Order: sequence, then structure tokens, then C-alpha cells
Amino acid sequence: MLDLVIVGAGPYGISLAAHAQASGLTYKLLGKPMGFWRHKMPPEMFIRTQVDYIGLSDPHEQYTFAQYQKEKNIELTYPVSRTAWVDYAFWFAERNQVTFTEECVRHVNYKQGRYFVITDQETSLECKHLVIAIGLTHAEYIPNNLLHLKGKWLSHTNGYTDYQPFSGKSVAVVGGGQSGWEAAALLHQTGAKVDLIYRGSGYEPPVPQINRRQREIAPLFYSFPVEQQKEISKEFLKATVTEFLLPLVEGKANQHPYSEVKEANILYDEDQVSLVLSSGNTLKVDHVIAATGYRPNLYNLPFLTSLSGEIKKESNGFPIVNQWFESSMPGLYFVGPLSSHHHGPSYTQIAGVWHTSHALIPNLLKNA
Repeated sequence: MLDLVIVGAGPYGISLAAHAQASGLTYKLLGKPMGFWRHKMPPEMFIRTQVDYIGLSDPHEQYTFAQYQKEKNIELTYPVSRTAWVDYAFWFAERNQVTFTEECVRHVNYKQGRYFVITDQETSLECKHLVIAIGLTHAEYIPNNLLHLKGKWLSHTNGYTDYQPFSGKSVAVVGGGQSGWEAAALLHQTGAKVDLIYRGSGYEPPVPQINRRQREIAPLFYSFPVEQQKEISKEFLKATVTEFLLPLVEGKANQHPYSEVKEANILYDEDQVSLVLSSGNTLKVDHVIAATGYRPNLYNLPFLTSLSGEIKKESNGFPIVNQWFESSMPGLYFVGPLSSHHHGPSYTQIAGVWHTSHALIPNLLKNA
């Protein structure tokens, strides 16, 4: 039997595995290494985190992004490419002797204080502790008034690494945050005609010193009064856009500020979609891309179906977790975005990996 199984091999999973490895715990890290970043995001775009706040967590914070650059004899400046970020993650894993098991979880059962995990390769694992670190997998959000378009007519920004199929097409991007502006920029570069639709007034710059503040608040948020938590979340979760996207979008995509899609109809005869906006404008496009973000929800995780009735949840589907990220089921932990309802918006970003690792693994060791 293993001490620990970690589901999800992204920043949180890799960091936890580094701490587990150093602590002498037996573990399996399941999933495609940095799969979301490698296979579901365009490699030519950049991450929005400032250089000084990029990194993963090991027990002594040895293998930093700065150390990576030193060993590689390179000097990276903001904005850092996603390719460099992924390369750093693999370097970090190698330095910390983290091992990956590239299998996906199909089913989880719980019996007599043990978790039984079945993978898509029919591998059976038994463990005392189980960490769900799947990031934004199964969390894509599409507004109800667009759901009927899903498929040929509509897709979510999640999963696009190449917008070339839209060359010469007309595409409406719904959403004014980072992913919406990124999609608009990349679509224009491929030769698409782009309409960018959003509710705000226009470009919304990032919150000042956001990366520093995310790191500082990460270990404190859980203990704050609820009203203070709400204020921080409202500020940090605004749909902001990094400045390097401005020249890639302005003057290149048709922008529709102060606008929402009020009605969406499929025009079968014309092989297009008609969008009626709250501004009164009507657009005809070949495809709609929803840059409408993510809403993590326990009910959307198919591999936890057998446990969902036993895990205490908030009304919005987030699991209830304590200060050590442990759920109501002993030994079952949720980290990253799934912990953000209780631990705050830092955990929707990489800013939460340090506190998560330094809090969760010592607590787990007490109960190993």
C-alpha cells in the first residue's frame, strides 16, 4: 500500500510530489506531466506571472526559477513563454527525483480507511492518502444561453493550441479576460476575422503588485473573516488583461464593450450563427469561442462519483476543506482551484503551490 496517490501532474501535483519524495513517503503521481500547459494552451503565448514569482515548491526552495536560469545559462524576462515554463517544470521534477505515472484516474473507491484507485490502464492502487490536484480539468464554464451551440458552432478556449483551422473564418470570442484577449490575438494572427465581446468598458489592467500579494495572502486567507475573504476574491478575480496583449488585439479585432450575448441562433441555411448583443448589434459568424472561464465543481469529476455523496460540499460544488486542505473524508485532499473557495484566489494560480506543499505534507506525515 502507498502512503499517497496524487491525481494530477501539474504545478501543484509536481510540488507535492517533490515534498513527498524528500519526506520518504511512497507515492504515485498520476497524469500527463504539465498536461494542461503542454496540450491545452497555445505554446506561442506567455504566462502572466512576473519572473520573480514563477516557480514550484521543494522542501528547501532550492530549485527555483532563478536557479533554473543559472544552470541553463539563460536570462528570461517578462513575459515568460509557456514553453520555458514547462521546461522549468520538467527540470524541477528531475532535480527533485519526481517520478511520473502517465495514467489517468478512471475510478476511486473508499473502504476501511483506504482509497482504491483504478486508472485508464487498469492499474489498481491502494493508498491511505489521496490528493486531487487536477487544476482546471472538468471545470470549463459555458453560459446557459450558449450551451445549445456547443459542438460545431461553439467551443471553449480550453484545449486550443492552434487556431489555424479558423483561418479565413469569422469568429466571435465571448469574454473580456486574459483568455479572451489571447484567443482574439491568436485568431487574428491566423487570418480570422475576430469580434471580441465583453461586458466591461475595455482593457482592464492587472491588479497592482498582484503576484506579490497573491503569494503573501496565500497562507493567511483561510483565517480571514468571511467579509474580508469576499473583498479579496472580488479584487483578485476581476477579468484583467496583461499589457503585452494590447498591441496584439487593439486595432486588429472588432471590440464590443458593454455587451452581452442576449440571443444566439443557428442559421442552418447560411452555415453560420447569429448573435444578438445587448448593445442592439447583431453579428453573423462561423464560430463562437467561449472565453468564459472556469468553475470547479465536485459534481463534474466523473472518477469521484462513488464518493461524491460522502464528501461535504458548498452549495456551489466546491469541496469543504480545512486549513491543511483535507476534506470531510479522512485522508482525501483537494488542492489548487478546487481549494480556492476556502483558501482564496491565490490557489487558482501557481501562487498557492508553496503554502499548499508546506502545509499538506507535514499534516499528512502526522497521520501516515
